[in-house]
Amino acid sequence: MSRLIESVLVYNGHVYNWSFHLERMRNSLWQHFGCLPFFNFEKMFAEASQQQGRVKLKIIYDNQSFSYSFKDYTTRKIQSLRLVHDDCIEYGLKFENRKSLDDLFKRKSGADDILIIRKGLITDSYYCNVALLSKGSWFTPWKPLLCGTKREQLIRSGIIHPKKITLTDLPHYSQICLFNAMIDFKKILLPVNRIIN
Repeated sequence: MSRLIESVLVYNGHVYNWSFHLERMRNSLWQHFGCLPFFNFEKMFAEASQQQGRVKLKIIYDNQSFSYSFKDYTTRKIQSLRLVHDDCIEYGLKFENRKSLDDLFKRKSGADDILIIRKGLITDSYYCNVALLSKGSWFTPWKPLLCGTKREQLIRSGIIHPKKITLTDLPHYSQICLFNAMIDFKKILLPVNRIIN
């Protein structure tokens, strides 16, 4: 069976949003393997506390073991998105194997990233959940490919609101925001006219 991953922000020794990552790990283990093994994260947290700057903590795990690594992180510059359609794409769990997403990313045709459309609905970009701005409020697709930890935090905080967003709805929004566990909300903002068909 394919292994699962978590990408966790560590900034100057502080592990961010850990409770949301742990919740998703537990849910994923139960859904994929039907069990909840106990992992001892003590050594990982000790090493995380020594990290300086913005670092990605990558956890790879399955129902029997986990491993982790740290890597300095720099946000990619994204100035355009290519619309890519795939009505069958599934990525409900954060698997290490991302081949289906990699294949879609190859279709970006000169754009910096892709915006995936499934059955006429806006979902996610290649690495990020998205939110769209309309009349001062931020809305996120109600059914993304992957329910990200940052997305869940922002929803529970009332900062973004789940909504069914169709491709034909795009002209009703002014901006699109790309975010994930490593990329802060509003760090990557694009006007919707930078979304290329």
